[in-house]
Amino acid sequence: MTYYEKAATGDCGPDSGKHPWKNADLKLSPQAKWNKANPLALWAHAALRSALRKGLIEKEPCAVCGDPNSEAHHDPEAYDQPLAVTWLCRLHHKREHGRLRKGGA
Repeated sequence: MTYYEKAATGDCGPDSGKHPWKNADLKLSPQAKWNKANPLALWAHAALRSALRKGLIEKEPCAVCGDPNSEAHHDPEAYDQPLAVTWLCRLHHKREHGRLRKGGA
């Protein structure tokens, strides 16, 4: 049965609830869901990337171990300040997010 035949029977169409755009959230990846739920964080990440690209801020070594291969970590309560970051290596960045998920202070 073609789409048009289904539409004629009411099995397909805007009111059937079977259109992919009606259930767009069901098809989002976990990252896309996070992006949709956290627009301020997404903006802060983009602002930091732009500042790095323009030379307004310089990448620093890890604040814990000094590894020069570091990543920026935003405080979840301070996404409105996109350039206020702590530079952490991948290992310490993952540990910090784990601590935050467990409710650590």
